[in-house]
Amino acid sequence: GSLRRTGFLVLLGVMVFYRIPLEAAVRHEAEKAKTLKLLEALRTATDEFYAKYHTYPTGDRATYLRVLQGKDPSQNPHNIVFFKPKEHEVDRNGHLLDAWGTPIDITYHDKGRPEFISAGRNRNFYLGENVMESAGTKER
Repeated sequence: GSLRRTGFLVLLGVMVFYRIPLEAAVRHEAEKAKTLKLLEALRTATDEFYAKYHTYPTGDRATYLRVLQGKDPSQNPHNIVFFKPKEHEVDRNGHLLDAWGTPIDITYHDKGRPEFISAGRNRNFYLGENVMESAGTKER
């Protein structure tokens, strides 16, 4: 009776103790994979833009996204859609969001080559594990 119930409660406690961190780790890896896939799609779209126009898009986060969506004729005069994010991946300011709901940052390197950065699960670009992808660095 009582010993069996105590054993069951201990076993249940152990299962819950290990399950919660495991679920959090699995969720984090899924969010990271989703963000990497988004960054890779952004890089591919940027590489395709470069192949067409021989330059990279420029501007802030929202401008960059509009250019790749074919909505900025000043940089994309043929209005070609290189990138079409899902509606929930863009905030009301026109910023592309990672899996944690943080805007993807864009920094520019040599020859205007962009790098895309997600702040990661802690939503802080300066602390912790960031997720990154650069344009023009993958073999085609």
